[in-house]
Amino acid sequence: MTLSAIAPGMIMTDMLRGVNQDELNALAATIPEGFIGDVKDIAGALGYILTAGYLTGQVISPNGGFVLS
Repeated sequence: MTLSAIAPGMIMTDMLRGVNQDELNALAATIPEGFIGDVKDIAGALGYILTAGYLTGQVISPNGGFVLS
């Protein structure tokens, strides 16, 4: 059995929609891409994991460059 995982950064979900807009903009400014991700970004990462034939034991982190490794 093989296993890979998705470890997302800041993603616009219901949890973030309730945050003060000024605070949200300040947070987005700290992300190198300049914006908070969308759930479609996570779906794209999942699609990659599901179709990558030689990928195993990896953590994919769609985070806009906020965490660079």
